[in-house]
Amino acid sequence: MKGHVPGCVELTTTSTRRPTLIRTYRSFFRHCHYSGCFRVLVTIDPAYPVSDSEADSVRDFLRDIRTVDDRVCSVVVEEFPRHIGLQGALSVLFAHTRAPVGIHLEDDWEFYRDVDLNALIEDLVDQDSTQISFASDHVARGGTFNRDGEVEEVCGTRVPLRRLTAASWAANYLPLAPHVHRTDRWVPTVAKALAVSDPIRCPDERVREHVISTASRDRHNALWTKEVVVRDIGRDWLRAREAHKAIVPGDTPTWRGSLELPRDGAVPLLTRSAGYRADEARLLGSPRADPGRLAASDETYPQFLERAQGPVVWDVDGLAYVDLLCGDGAVILGHDHPAVTRTIRERTVNGLSLAPASPARVAAAGLIAKAVPGADVVHFVPTATDAVRTAVDLARRFTGRKDVVAAGPVAWPANVPDRVVDPTTVASLDAVHDEEDLIDLVAADGARIAGVLVAGPLHRRLSEGFLRRLQQACGSRGALLVLDEGLTAFRFPGGLGGSHGVTGDLVCLSHGLASGLSVAVVTGRADIMGHLRDDDGGSRSGDVLLFEVMKASLREYGRPEHYERLAATGQRMREAVDRVATRSGLGNVVHGHDQMPFLRFTGDTVLDQKIVSEMARRGVLTRTGPNFVSRAHDLDTVDVVADALTRSLALVRGS
Repeated sequence: MKGHVPGCVELTTTSTRRPTLIRTYRSFFRHCHYSGCFRVLVTIDPAYPVSDSEADSVRDFLRDIRTVDDRVCSVVVEEFPRHIGLQGALSVLFAHTRAPVGIHLEDDWEFYRDVDLNALIEDLVDQDSTQISFASDHVARGGTFNRDGEVEEVCGTRVPLRRLTAASWAANYLPLAPHVHRTDRWVPTVAKALAVSDPIRCPDERVREHVISTASRDRHNALWTKEVVVRDIGRDWLRAREAHKAIVPGDTPTWRGSLELPRDGAVPLLTRSAGYRADEARLLGSPRADPGRLAASDETYPQFLERAQGPVVWDVDGLAYVDLLCGDGAVILGHDHPAVTRTIRERTVNGLSLAPASPARVAAAGLIAKAVPGADVVHFVPTATDAVRTAVDLARRFTGRKDVVAAGPVAWPANVPDRVVDPTTVASLDAVHDEEDLIDLVAADGARIAGVLVAGPLHRRLSEGFLRRLQQACGSRGALLVLDEGLTAFRFPGGLGGSHGVTGDLVCLSHGLASGLSVAVVTGRADIMGHLRDDDGGSRSGDVLLFEVMKASLREYGRPEHYERLAATGQRMREAVDRVATRSGLGNVVHGHDQMPFLRFTGDTVLDQKIVSEMARRGVLTRTGPNFVSRAHDLDTVDVVADALTRSLALVRGS
């Protein structure tokens, strides 16, 4: 390709039916000046849940695109009946390419500055470059083009261009973001890179690694426009839809299936469950006491769960249940959330344990510091119990005192050295008057107390102002306030402390930190955390999968709609369940916080267990005591719960 005269340039796009494609193309036509013509090649992959009207608007636009801009000389559209993924869509596009120069657009960018394509294509040829990328706000935002020694100006070009040096993190990229390329070099490079690498991983990373492995960075001479000319509009669209980037087949949003549940209480023969139960008795002995273990009077239903998606779990015999246990509170986003599963799939092909440390650990700590009030320093430990133990040790070292008060359902250590447990006072928060008793205790004996550990009761809400008064009492006596936010941290903005306007001196986090993976945190003021010692232990710093999942989970919790969705769904669940119970003469049976509904039916243990078992037979996994609402629960699941309770109460109380 020794020269280029204005001719046909191919515009290639892997569309996902999003109407953002229309903005991308209209802005391109408006800002990109070219004296030749365009051949438009588009694939349509149903990767995202868009409405029929939105998908039709994309099809209509592509059908009439020649009337939008008279430089369009022909259009090829390939629509797939199912999600085939980015690699599959690109392979179809590559099969259609025939022009020497192409411009890859994607469907989620917007041009907002003018570009002289005639001049840019001549620069592509003169500089012997495989690709010139349109600089975007997304890349520029990270300071990519501003770091000393990592970028250099390209001399003698018609359009001001830059080249990233070998010192830059992006030096080996041939990004799929909007760019102009030489088809004879770009297409085979990308096709081969995708063919020889794992399809689960990010395509840009796979191309980058191919460039590195073939030592072809200088040959490709990838360049960037000096001026930022495009902006990312795809991320805002995904956030608004609570969707996630879909790269590979099956990487789709959370469960949206129909609830085919045993609503009538008729249960088939549970053959596999019976087999597992026999093996359990033989290999593990008697099943340990477990408040989450549900069983009917004959202890056969349900027993063993096998898989889960969204708000639903399935047992080993294939029966589905709306899940209100949510991994004992660890599953806040819902099962198989795409942000989590995508992270796990991508991480497993990049190594699970990288000693001595990974940047993911540092990034996860930064997200915690941003999300949790007062989190100056973050210390990772394996379990909730380890977090509480470490917090107790820190309080004792910092204050020079020994006595500790634990109030509420604190994740208190058991079977650990006496230096952790004694001397300890265990205080109740079961009733309102217990709050006053605790404040009086701190006021009277606070001078000998190292710390007061508080976890909010699950069956009721703490009184307004209680935590602030307790904090004042602790502060006046030199005792530390330690908040055990194991179940509450990511269900309320700022956790339980934040919802009461209180910042703990130390905070313990556990359930939900990594969507069910075992990890916990103790965090707090830097002067207190400075008393950490080597023998305090911690989680493995090289456990990359753990920290990557934690990052993905924390970013989801940081979405503005996260807490609103949990609160709204919890409120609907409480109203529906209490309405059913009241009609049956029980009155309100939901207590505590809407996001963590605490169920009390009749007060008769045997009768309540029958109600729970009958609800399971009708497709709802619940228990008397703490239950949980995830972000995957919706009005459909609320209806199933209300229907199951209605039928179960009628049967149990009628008998």
